[in-house]
Amino acid sequence: MEAIYAGNFKTIEQIIADSAKNTSDRKLGELGKDEFLNLLITQLRYQDPLNPVDDKEFIAQMAQFSALEQMRNLNDGMSQYRAYSLLGKSVTANLVDKDSNESMLISGIVAGVRVQQGRTYVIVKGREIPVENIMEVAEGTSASSGLHAYSGYVGRKAEGGIFDPETGDIIYVNGVISSVQKGIYEDYAVMDGVRVIISGILAEEQSADPNFRIEYLESHRDRKVDVEITDQNGAFVAVRGLLRDFETDAYGTIYATLDEVYVPVDNITNLEKIAKDNISAYTGLIGYNVSGSVRGSGFSDYVAVSGTVRYVEAGQYENYVVIDGASVEIVDVVTGSSDADMDYKKNWLSENVGNTVTVVIRDGKTGKRATVTAVLNSCEFNENGDITALLDSLRVPADSITEIRP
Repeated sequence: MEAIYAGNFKTIEQIIADSAKNTSDRKLGELGKDEFLNLLITQLRYQDPLNPVDDKEFIAQMAQFSALEQMRNLNDGMSQYRAYSLLGKSVTANLVDKDSNESMLISGIVAGVRVQQGRTYVIVKGREIPVENIMEVAEGTSASSGLHAYSGYVGRKAEGGIFDPETGDIIYVNGVISSVQKGIYEDYAVMDGVRVIISGILAEEQSADPNFRIEYLESHRDRKVDVEITDQNGAFVAVRGLLRDFETDAYGTIYATLDEVYVPVDNITNLEKIAKDNISAYTGLIGYNVSGSVRGSGFSDYVAVSGTVRYVEAGQYENYVVIDGASVEIVDVVTGSSDADMDYKKNWLSENVGNTVTVVIRDGKTGKRATVTAVLNSCEFNENGDITALLDSLRVPADSITEIRP
């Protein structure tokens, strides 16, 4: 039998210290239910066999554990109650940056509440803030400070973040602000021309058919849709908007353009003024060969093109020159079909010479892409599988013109 020495027994202070070393996610100084149970088990394991814990003492400790559990549940309930009572109110809180470990103050309207792993968070400007970090509350403050404060946003290109309280993710999108709208808890910038990647359809009717998403979008052009969008960082956000158009690439990725997308004005991170001159300023370009660029999915994605100006056209936010004879490289076709291999693209293009088509073109120098709609004048295919084409009636933003030739 192994000898038992007094030095083998641990004190309560030593047990608590050991428990603290093995707990990484718990704040220092806190004793939760898991630590309490561990404390009792450790105490029984290291008790003096010649002088074991008295039954009454053990029962008293279990009663303390029960009281601790009830207090913990009460505290969690109070935290959630406090968080929900803050919805729509202006708060100031202390937040520690996870990367720099620096403390900073953040102020804004509480737009949502999230409970995760027993902790309660409020959502302010797309950030999750522990409810216990709130330092100041402006009681009765409305989220809206008056739409006149944002009247200068209308008609501008903008970038803003859309937050999803279900996933906790935020995705930044680009578009043109067509109006501002008052909400219950915050005001919104309504964006048009928002390019997104659709990862799911949020509709009551669902199907296991692999073509379901394409067929659904085809039947909902120019209609409001509820969709899930994603970005290159793997974030997912639910969005409602008016489906203007969509296309798929060779990998089955769905790119769509949405209008009437609501973005909280507090999440607008960048504004760019759109300067639109009178259309008469560009009539002198008719008949000239010009070089310009067409815009891709983002403000910085441009594909260089050139051709002869046939006429000029006024758009809602900018003016366009319509060119013929634009030589481009086609990398994909937009047909709504999930079958997008090279043979399909070649056959489809050959059959649509002389028709209006929607295709994805690539800039030979930068590799950037843009989706355009134009009349397919002709197309050629080389041995490497590259597709070159001449496009007519291609709309090019007039402000992008960089060279004019007779």
